[in-house]
Formats: sequence, C-alpha cells, structure tokens
Amino acid sequence: MVDVDSGDAGQIVDSSSQALVEELRQKKRIEPLAPWFLGIVVGANLYAAYKGLQPGFVAAIAAAAIIGFVLFRRFDAHRKTTVIFYDFGDGTENTFRGIHDAFEALANVQRIWHIPSKGEVRDGKYHAGANELVRRTRIHVGFDAPPLVKTNIPTPSLSVGTQKLYFFPDRLLIFEKSSIGGVSYSEVGIHIDTTAFIEDQGVPSDSETIGQTWRYVNKKGGPDRRFKDNRELPIARYEVVHLTTTSGLNELLHVSRVGTFQRVRESVAAFSQFTKELT
Repeated sequence: MVDVDSGDAGQIVDSSSQALVEELRQKKRIEPLAPWFLGIVVGANLYAAYKGLQPGFVAAIAAAAIIGFVLFRRFDAHRKTTVIFYDFGDGTENTFRGIHDAFEALANVQRIWHIPSKGEVRDGKYHAGANELVRRTRIHVGFDAPPLVKTNIPTPSLSVGTQKLYFFPDRLLIFEKSSIGGVSYSEVGIHIDTTAFIEDQGVPSDSETIGQTWRYVNKKGGPDRRFKDNRELPIARYEVVHLTTTSGLNELLHVSRVGTFQRVRESVAAFSQFTKELT
C-alpha cells in the first residue's frame, strides 16, 4: 500500500494567502494567560490555607479566581482569534450561495470516504478480481469555522486524516495540529473521475450498481468453486476526487453520488471568476 497524503500544511501556501496564513500562525503562537493566572491563584489559595486564614477569606479568593479565569479566557480568545469577514455586495451573495448549496448537496450524500492509501493487487483472484486495493475512512461535511477564526459565513469543511480542509469562498485553508496552510482555488487542482468499486460493505442507496463479481474469482472471471463461502459482491460506481497543489496538497476522496463534487468544483470556479471580474 502507498500513502496518499498531503505534505506539511505549513508548506501549502501561495502568495495570495501568505499574509492571512502568517496572521493565523502568529496568533496561534500567542501564549494564553488564563493558565498562568489560574496557577497563581491556586498557589495563593494553598498558601492561605497553609497559613490558616479564615475560610471566608479563602472562599472569597476562590470566587475571585473563577471570575478572573473566565475574564482571562475571554481576553485570550480575543487576542488569538482572527476575523475573516466577507462583504457580499455587487451580487456576490447569490454566487456564494451556489457554493453553499453545492456543499449542502455533498453533505447529504450517503457516503464520502477519505482514501489515505492504495496499492496494486498481485493476485486478483483472492480480491474479487480487483486490480487495486484501497484503505478508506468515512468522513462527513461540516459547517464550522477553523479554530480561533471568527467569520460571518458557514464554512464547509472536510477532515482528511491529520488535516482538516476549510473551503472558504476565495481560498482553501488547511489546518493540522501544529501547522496552517492556505491557497487560492486557482492553485488547487480538483480532478474528478469515476471508478468501478467492488463493494463488500453494501452499496449506498444513492449509488449506481453497475455489475457484480465474487469474493474469489477464477481465471475466467467466474466464481471459484473451491471456496464454499464465496459470496457475490456488487460493483458500484463512485465519484473519485483528487485534490492537489504543487506545494504539497494530495488528498483522494470517493463520493457515493456521482456528480456531487463536480457541482462543488463548478460553483467554486464560478465564484472565483465572478470576483475576478469585479476587480
């Protein structure tokens, strides 16, 4: 099996996204003050208890600590949060709605899989005649802002292994535990095809079954009679999505309903073209 995986998110950056990504990184590196405040207050309470101060005094310190901790948490969130605000004037609201509706349709498909690795089959008769094996993980579309980002739009997202992709109207932001990247859609290759997939976990209701095979096949493609538990397997038609950039993005998806991600690609391209014409 060969990994199908993106490089470090910190390296997936283009010039148009550099300033925003750098701001996100700088704010991510800001040390929060609330834990320090909490540590000082806990130390003060332990010292007060050790000195045998009145319980009421200790309780007052504890109450003040709770209030102070909440205030410091809010202050930390303000210091570390980046605001990404979109002003949908000049008719861009309807064009953006096309992106949102396309992702709503994607969210409603029966299955989306992330493919982290794939490999060639050396002996297809033991793998239902398949010529390629894939490892897949089911994922879902979310509509959530990235960590420590405040925005005025619902942001479609997909978790792909250790990274999470956020589809903003004008760019793709990539977040992982220790790195952040971002590129405009003009830098993103969205390659779409279809595949005939031998399904052993049931065909989703919104997929097309295009044939059948057997768990073990003979040289002629029929069932291998040597295996008593040789069950018939359906062959489903899925949409294949490959997201790439020259800077290291490399993610492979399967979508149960063919044509759904094609709609996403078209809506993103329409928004990008519309905003170019306004500038």
